[in-house]
Amino acid sequence: MAGKPVIEAEFGPRFPRRGNAFSRAFGRVLMRLLGWRIVGSPPNEPKLMVVAIPHTSNWDGVILLLAMLAAGLDLRWVGKHTLFRGYTGKLLRWAGGVSVNRAKAQDFVGSVAQTYRDSDSLALIIAPEGTRKPTARWKTGFHRIAQQAGVPIVIGYMDYARKTVGFGPGMDASEDFDDYVAQMAHFIRDVRPRHPQNFILPQRENEPSEQR
Repeated sequence: MAGKPVIEAEFGPRFPRRGNAFSRAFGRVLMRLLGWRIVGSPPNEPKLMVVAIPHTSNWDGVILLLAMLAAGLDLRWVGKHTLFRGYTGKLLRWAGGVSVNRAKAQDFVGSVAQTYRDSDSLALIIAPEGTRKPTARWKTGFHRIAQQAGVPIVIGYMDYARKTVGFGPGMDASEDFDDYVAQMAHFIRDVRPRHPQNFILPQRENEPSEQR
């Protein structure tokens, strides 16, 4: 099938990887059938925080899984421990899920930061909006985890208008949170989520919200 290549992104040899030739071919066939591509050049680092924005639909996870298979990426995400029971739990772990018992974790940020320190390689995905409903304020956990773990933050996005799964450049988490979020909002200003009505560009305090 002619057209643009499915993978236009560049992933260095240190970027967390998984899969084999069959899984990559399978993912690329499905991505091509759906018309999606993977773009961007994330840092060539074994430990990263991937911030998934905007996140407005469960379909985001489906497209992300196909992109992971197509490019052979090892991307992980955090879920409530109750989701990881029985055969469903095995499937979710295969799909990159990491179980966390929020009821017992007194310091979620510290626990995830320690997981980074204990790992040789880890690319964790976090959606800072914390909901698929409209919200102008993002949760600060991803920023604090990256600061404590000393890992770069990478923007991961899905543009449903261009049908691209994209990765932005690495950003240092040492900056002020509001300044950091403002830079990220500027980067994704032209990205169209699946449900635009559910995404609001994040604002500083006392600034009017701009709904997409």
